[in-house]
Formats: sequence, C-alpha cells, structure tokens
Amino acid sequence: MAGDKGGNVNEIPPGERKITKVGDQDVMVVNHKGTVYALSPKCPHLGLPMKTGEISDDGPCIKCKFHGSKFKLDDGKCVEW
Repeated sequence: MAGDKGGNVNEIPPGERKITKVGDQDVMVVNHKGTVYALSPKCPHLGLPMKTGEISDDGPCIKCKFHGSKFKLDDGKCVEW
C-alpha cells in the first residue's frame, strides 16, 4: 500500500508510527508487530493527538494518553471509554 503523499508502508518498521496525508485527510499509519494499520491520528473524544498513545496486544489497541480510552487498531472501535 502506498500513501497519497506518505510513501510506502514498508518504510515504517515494526513499532513505529507515521502521520501522512491521504487526499485531504491526516492518517496515522502504525506498524504493530509487522501488521500495518491506518487510523485517525486524533482521539474522537476531544481531538487530541494519538501518535504517542500506548499500543497493547489486546485487540491490538491504542490507548489515548490524555483520558485512557482504548481503540482497536483494525477497526477503530472503542473498547474502553
């Protein structure tokens, strides 16, 4: 998969994240243990940045560092509010 302006996902090593643009949308691309996910770089709660959120294997999920909500990487579903 190549991003609109973000390059090739193979450029993102496991454990890394990158914010890129797809069309006019910002997208956070996450490589978690060799699986690549694309999601919003902002928490849906207050629009705060998710780039530094903790990623866990349960789901896998990303946790908002500001208020603790957890979202699945594969579909963005909130699993803990």
